[in-house]
Amino acid sequence: MKQKQLAFAILIVLLTIIIFPPASRADYNLELQGDTFNVTWTINASQNITAFSHTLVYPPNLNDSLTGSDLSAFVSALQTAVRQKVGSALVSNVAVHLISTSPNASCSTACIPQWLNATVKFQVREPSQTSNGVVHYDLSWKNILLSEDLQMAGVSFNLLGQKYILAALPASVLFQSIRGISWSVQVNGHSAFKGTYENLTDSVVLFDMSNLKTPLQTWTHSFDPNLQSQTWVSPQRGGFNTSATETLTEAGETSTQAYLSGATVSAQVSAPRSAAVNGDVVFIDLSGGIWDDLVLAAVLAPLGVLVSSAVLETRVLRRSRPPGRTSRKNK
Repeated sequence: MKQKQLAFAILIVLLTIIIFPPASRADYNLELQGDTFNVTWTINASQNITAFSHTLVYPPNLNDSLTGSDLSAFVSALQTAVRQKVGSALVSNVAVHLISTSPNASCSTACIPQWLNATVKFQVREPSQTSNGVVHYDLSWKNILLSEDLQMAGVSFNLLGQKYILAALPASVLFQSIRGISWSVQVNGHSAFKGTYENLTDSVVLFDMSNLKTPLQTWTHSFDPNLQSQTWVSPQRGGFNTSATETLTEAGETSTQAYLSGATVSAQVSAPRSAAVNGDVVFIDLSGGIWDDLVLAAVLAPLGVLVSSAVLETRVLRRSRPPGRTSRKNK
């Protein structure tokens, strides 16, 4: 009986795969292979604030990989961030490449945005904990935030708010009262005012995935039949954003100009077919038994809801029918 149920469950899963194909690769991708998570973290930040401030907002003309003490400082910051959540996790094989363009400080309208791109690759390994043939890994470190002053050859590239953006948008300019001109300032989704703008802006960093607050279990889940793997896609995105929007009202007409800096980073986790998730913990079944039960539970539960709905609808329809005529044979 259980084999028939399992076969039916697998059929439903396959149909789901066809209807809902797996998501494409994310900017922040965590892939479980063996006992190690391989992480690729790509950030594409842009800004046009220089058109207003005529000052630096991102470090210009970077095009190199971190080496020596600069790389060591990055590895230390990354290891600290991971171990704040999972004390036994070990970070290794870190590689960081940065590239940025140069802004046109003399431009004021229709300016080409400046870009700051970062690519980080590393591995995270946690000593496996096995119980009844099931290995589990704690992924609560996924919402990494690096708050250190990371540098490349003496040039800061992580503390963007403190080192660049704050000076580019001084509060004395943004919050002055001038008839017909108003400003709206936002920092990482928070409205900023003269008394709060500086503290909010100080906290803006390039490497920020702290917004991934919901447990992995609640992320959007899909199967990839070709790779025999599963994917969980985060409903939240990492990154940062700051904006200063000028509204000009003159002669009854209103116009706006937005000055922006930021990056949006999508996130996903990939694991083998034999994986299951509870909260932020990934389980890998080495025996094969738990997978069958999980598939049955995941598929039959929604089917039970559908069947119950169908039965209820049938009963309602029966009760709402008008009584039929009595047959003459019964008279």
